[in-house]
Amino acid sequence: MKDVCIRDATAADSAAVLKLCAQLDPNDYMLQAWNLWMGSPGDLQLVAEWRGHFAGCVRAGIIGGSEAFLQGLRVDPERQRLGIGRELMTALDERLRRRGVAAQRAVTSSTNAPALALLASLGWRRVRSVNRRRHPGIVESDLGTALLPSARPPAIDADRLPLVSRRGVAFFGRIYSSGRSSWIAEEWRKGRIVGDGGGWVAIDPLADGPVWIHTLVGEGAAAHTLLGGLLNGEGRGPRREVILEAEADPVFQTILDELGFAARGPAERYAVMEKAP
Repeated sequence: MKDVCIRDATAADSAAVLKLCAQLDPNDYMLQAWNLWMGSPGDLQLVAEWRGHFAGCVRAGIIGGSEAFLQGLRVDPERQRLGIGRELMTALDERLRRRGVAAQRAVTSSTNAPALALLASLGWRRVRSVNRRRHPGIVESDLGTALLPSARPPAIDADRLPLVSRRGVAFFGRIYSSGRSSWIAEEWRKGRIVGDGGGWVAIDPLADGPVWIHTLVGEGAAAHTLLGGLLNGEGRGPRREVILEAEADPVFQTILDELGFAARGPAERYAVMEKAP
């Protein structure tokens, strides 16, 4: 498309990016994330110009050299329906392939029909449907007990491990990547994996923030026991909110209902999308 130019972002583009994000949504996480991304070596930030005017942006964070997590696709509303989003995604895909990235992933709301349609037209597929659920909280002293590591790293075939949610500069601070055995061993070393042979969960207690429970592994009964034991401690004191991301599986969702996890409706239902080479 001769009217569109896609190029690497520079520090001089930040003002235009932030202005666009604030225009689209005053609470956009990009308002805090973009400049952090620009200071992250090895990642990719692209911007689009239409006839010489700023028109949009996108970002890919590189994980372990072989995976990329895409986010932050934004297009100027005055220049939508000109194929700019497609051009940005296509250019990013070409750059990632040249780097040898084996898999690209992204997360979007399950109700974001335009984004889902764009990704599908570019060869992406849904690999997970995730519901984010919230619990009133866990007492700090109970959390300390729960974070005692299991006796040994979980014995699970990393090739069969579901995608894991880990920290990253993204919406609510989470991204998705493969759950390699090295990741399991590191989380266990930090005392963040709780469980036994029947099932386990990874717990990420953010400083001055919620406690994240993710990478829930095991049959329904094991999951119920693990989560129930974690949340029903006997400690006293201030409580910290617990946020859990779990497959949109009826068995797990029923367990979360029984344990008092609240759902906030369609706004917290997500599609994890993937594009393989």
